[in-house]
Amino acid sequence: MAVPIIFFLSAAAVIITFMFLYFSTRHKERMSLIESGRDASIFDERAPKRKTSSALKYGLFFVFIGFGVLMGIFMEEAFRMPDAGGVIPSVLISGGLALLLYYKITKDNAMEDRITKDREHETV
Repeated sequence: MAVPIIFFLSAAAVIITFMFLYFSTRHKERMSLIESGRDASIFDERAPKRKTSSALKYGLFFVFIGFGVLMGIFMEEAFRMPDAGGVIPSVLISGGLALLLYYKITKDNAMEDRITKDREHETV
């Protein structure tokens, strides 16, 4: 009976501790920026930010996860593997590949943006 109570209280204490540390550190960082006279506009949430396509990231991730499940089931049937011996590694590998592909796509797009901006500055 005491184990669930101890677990709940310790989980709540960990969550509260992390929240306190997060907000107190954030406050200290902002105050030190303001005291040193630096621009604190990085904290302005209304400022325009570079948009990244989260739809592309999640779309790639879930398509590759589905592909990993199919490949895992195929491997289990073809090689007569035990319970989920092929599905779990296939899902993890394909999910990782999807995130690496997303990173490469965004990196290439950022490079193209820089090249385009450099060409615009040269023509002006």
